[in-house]
Amino acid sequence: MYKFFLATAMTSLAIASHCYAQPATDKYAEEVRTQLRAYVETFNKRDAKNDAAHWTADAVSVQDETGERTEGRATLLTEFDQFFKDYPNAQLAGTVEHVRSVSAEVAIAEGNITLATGDGEPTQSAFTAVLQKKGDRWLIA
Repeated sequence: MYKFFLATAMTSLAIASHCYAQPATDKYAEEVRTQLRAYVETFNKRDAKNDAAHWTADAVSVQDETGERTEGRATLLTEFDQFFKDYPNAQLAGTVEHVRSVSAEVAIAEGNITLATGDGEPTQSAFTAVLQKKGDRWLIA
């Protein structure tokens, strides 16, 4: 479960509770950073339902080490819920280093995260996330 969550955080959770102020390199960069900050805030409240709401319905998370895929918002919700039961003190922090628009509805974010579960040392990782604009929100795809 821990590896699943870390992979989810690394590959998609383009996550940043402290998305340090950087000049927006394109039109959508600040919107993406704002959405990712909101994701981390819900994570740190251990709010599985709202965390899952930051993902598209058909989102895919790929575990870097094994290539294992987790598909769909409903599956992610189940995984988040179990993760928060297993690690009730989990905290996520990070930075978004780069945001690049692919189109008006697709962006790629890259950065670094730190996941602390209360068990041992925090884990630091790089992430890459694809986000899709749905209405007025950027969702992790």
